[in-house]
Amino acid sequence: MKKIVTIISFLIIIIFTFSACSQSNGAEGKQDFKYFKIKHFFESEMARLEKKAVKVDKKVTLNKASENKTATTIDWEKELSLFANSDINKAAWSDQYQVDTIKELGKVIVEYKAKNENLKTQSIQLTYPNSTSAASPNKIAIVNQTHNAIYKHLERLTYETNKSYVIDTKQSVLGMQPDEMLIEGRFLK
Repeated sequence: MKKIVTIISFLIIIIFTFSACSQSNGAEGKQDFKYFKIKHFFESEMARLEKKAVKVDKKVTLNKASENKTATTIDWEKELSLFANSDINKAAWSDQYQVDTIKELGKVIVEYKAKNENLKTQSIQLTYPNSTSAASPNKIAIVNQTHNAIYKHLERLTYETNKSYVIDTKQSVLGMQPDEMLIEGRFLK
């Protein structure tokens, strides 16, 4: 009898575990987006740039040593991954960003600023032509940072649709020379 009760208890635990898992999976599939869907924006930009086979005049500077080249074959997923990975639409962060909208001289700027300095993405600034009703922003500026007692990494990312992108990173590790890398890409027509 004791064995049957143990088996039934075990089956009940398994049933509750699986039902809890299926409920949480359903919630993840129907994610609400409180902030601009930056990951989706860059995924569609990657697909668009890939389809059009866009070429780039690219300048890479590492600790003041520069190299210029025209890139004809680009892995856009890799090239723009820092932008796409700056997504702030996570359920745990739904109240972690302050949103401000500024209207000035024929453009609207929407800025998301982190309320917590420990969040990786500290700010996202979206610039729209004329109003936020435009399909998508024509400029996106992002500031990411990671830091602890011995390490600091700062990324300043700028993307202008159909024009250019800039990836400016600074990294310092305690006791070592800081590293600076600047990638400037200008889209060629």
